[in-house]
Amino acid sequence: MARLFDLGEMAHIESLSQDEGIPANYLAQILAELRNAGLITSKRGKKGGYSLSRNPKDISMRDVIEAIDGEVLTFTRNGAGFSATKVEGAFQQLKDNFEKSAEEITLDQLLPAEDPGMYYI
Repeated sequence: MARLFDLGEMAHIESLSQDEGIPANYLAQILAELRNAGLITSKRGKKGGYSLSRNPKDISMRDVIEAIDGEVLTFTRNGAGFSATKVEGAFQQLKDNFEKSAEEITLDQLLPAEDPGMYYI
């Protein structure tokens, strides 16, 4: 969908499924989550499909992860035991770092490089 954004074209679930190697029925579930989160729009009909709701530069991996899984990382806090406070602090630091990294990666950065084609000497 990010590749098609500047072209104003919509992606079809069959081509997305094939291009990304994801079964269409599973992909439909993911697309529904992304639509519910406002990251994509969908249109029914012959000229329908899916498209990003905003520029790929404005959609981070954190946005996508939170749309599909909720919180980026979750962990259970027990609070018991000698090392509980230190372990919870370490997990919180991991979560903070992961969220920051996921926020910095945007969909436009995940696009494959343009194929330069064949060159003849």
